Amino acid sequence: GGEATSTTPTLMLNMLVKNEERHLERTLPKWAKLVDYWIIGIDNDNEDGSEQVIKRHLGHLPGSTVRVSFDGMGPTWTLVVQRGRELYPEATHGILSDADFTPLISSFDRTELDLNCSKHTFDVISSDATDRRHMDWIYRNIEGARVERRTHQVVQVPPIPGQKHYLKRLTSFRVQEHEGGYQDRLPPRTKHHRYIKLLEADLKDMPGDSRTLYYLGQEHLELVGDQAKRDLRRQGERSSVVKALRYYRARALLPPPGVAQRRSVDEERYWAYLKSA
Repeated sequence: GGEATSTTPTLMLNMLVKNEERHLERTLPKWAKLVDYWIIGIDNDNEDGSEQVIKRHLGHLPGSTVRVSFDGMGPTWTLVVQRGRELYPEATHGILSDADFTPLISSFDRTELDLNCSKHTFDVISSDATDRRHMDWIYRNIEGARVERRTHQVVQVPPIPGQKHYLKRLTSFRVQEHEGGYQDRLPPRTKHHRYIKLLEADLKDMPGDSRTLYYLGQEHLELVGDQAKRDLRRQGERSSVVKALRYYRARALLPPPGVAQRRSVDEERYWAYLKSA
């Protein structure tokens, strides 16, 4: 359940970082004006001064760093979410943020956070300001909050008894995403291979999962790019083209989703049919 409605909402910053010193120098001074607590997972293979930057800009606030061994975004971030709840149970809400998310606001009225709402969305604007998407990464800091999937992660929070709304949008909370984060710095082929391994691990944990099947097809197709014919000629049945088609077909043949599921799942099924045709 949630705290009594008389409780003043508070916000805890939650990040996973690896070699993000440059981004953190820019983003953390702005986050420091908006949050009351912080919990940041630092990859065991981190090689730069990220931890020193974190303590310099957030050290005046209650918070802690946690060393993590990366096992994909979902399992690793869930450990940090759980640690944050253990250390700072008085924080009513947490917000997941990539190291390159820069707040576009300088103050935040905490009363906009609904204690009886499981999640809130906020706007993420691209670096060139041409794209805007809603992220449901503000979560109630309660038992059962977790992050699912090693890539294309999803935040899951239990419903709160008696709540009128499970999800609300914060129209005033906006951040800008900058290029050059750790994942962006990987060579394209390395990035695709990395995502494929993470997706395969998710599929092992969630056999027949529609979203994972779809993204496995997409990653294999993007891996070969405009070299599909050459890949097929050289690799035959082991080619990424054949693997992509298998995943797309498996996704397309799944039963239609229930009406309560998101429209994006319907769109995945449509595109899976189209690409496997």
